[in-house]
Amino acid sequence: MNYSIACPVQFGSGAISQLSNVLGGLGCKHVMFVTDNFVSSQSWYADCKTKLEQANIKVSQYNQCLPDPPDYTIVEIAKQARELMVDGLVAIGGGSVMDAAKGANILINNPGTPADYYFVPPENQKQGFPLVCIPTTAGTGSESTMYSIITDTKNNEKNVLIHPATVAIVDPELTLTAPPSVTANTGMDIFAHSIEAVTAGMRNPYSEALALDSIRRVVKYLPIAVATGSDIEARENLAAASNLAGIAFNSSSTHIGHGIAHVLGVKYHIPHGIGCAMASPETLRWTAEFLPREVKLIGEAMGLTFKGSEDNAEIGKKVADAVLELMAKVGIPPLSKFCKSEEEAVSISGMILADPNVSRCPIPIDLRTIKEIMARIYSAQR
Repeated sequence: MNYSIACPVQFGSGAISQLSNVLGGLGCKHVMFVTDNFVSSQSWYADCKTKLEQANIKVSQYNQCLPDPPDYTIVEIAKQARELMVDGLVAIGGGSVMDAAKGANILINNPGTPADYYFVPPENQKQGFPLVCIPTTAGTGSESTMYSIITDTKNNEKNVLIHPATVAIVDPELTLTAPPSVTANTGMDIFAHSIEAVTAGMRNPYSEALALDSIRRVVKYLPIAVATGSDIEARENLAAASNLAGIAFNSSSTHIGHGIAHVLGVKYHIPHGIGCAMASPETLRWTAEFLPREVKLIGEAMGLTFKGSEDNAEIGKKVADAVLELMAKVGIPPLSKFCKSEEEAVSISGMILADPNVSRCPIPIDLRTIKEIMARIYSAQR
């Protein structure tokens, strides 16, 4: 069991004000902000750059990051960082931005393409630059994981690079402007990370404790943040939940739910959080057959009560139904909005079986079972 944390975290409203101190402590004199067009247009982003320049830290930027970062973006960021001769990276954005920066940091001092480093551990890579990750959504927890999920455009599939940040700065105030749909999608990503951290094959007491706390926060505060985005208490708790879930699944990994979400993202361009949400009820229903204790703990963290006489199937149904209620409350659309038929949904089961996350299921899963799960996902919200 690995109880380590990927990197130290500075957390709290206003924490971004510590960026110049963090970079100074890392010895950085010229950093490149890695971000997207939306974040780079925000007034606080400009203020952040100004404060660094006042602290004698030069700032360049790459602001063309895309959702589900394609491999060629990773190459572009690394190339620009070398050409500018920066000595540090600052990723500011959602999970895609942070994943892109983590992946690019591998290529800065290592030859080849992203495909040469899929699942290659950091100890088998030359070290990149100091990297500070600053999330602007509460969802992926990417600032506290060693994983970078990128899109392999040659093979049209998601793949994994491994490179943690040096420091994470989590400032809930940066999430205040996230619109309701983004808040809902990313919030359900937190939930998916948490339930899979509790039930994955590599689960452990550390991941369980953090993930259950994260679930409690999501269930209580996600509907509030979706309804009232300016509620700082809700934003703080979701930011904490995201970070805790990231730390949790960094040691436990995820499993079938994320395998499904990755393929839905590649096949139908469904945002990752929505794909995770769609998969979560049936992930729990299937998992309850083998891990009723863990699924019951998840249900209790959601506020459910159990008589103690429920069998495994009853536990799974009760918790799955509660997740469907949460999804409806925050406006998660059904799979049928993106996919024409149940047959079409089932047809991607082979791609799901091939996803690396599936190997981390609590017990081995076969193609027939995945087909059954996909059929239930398609019909669950209709």
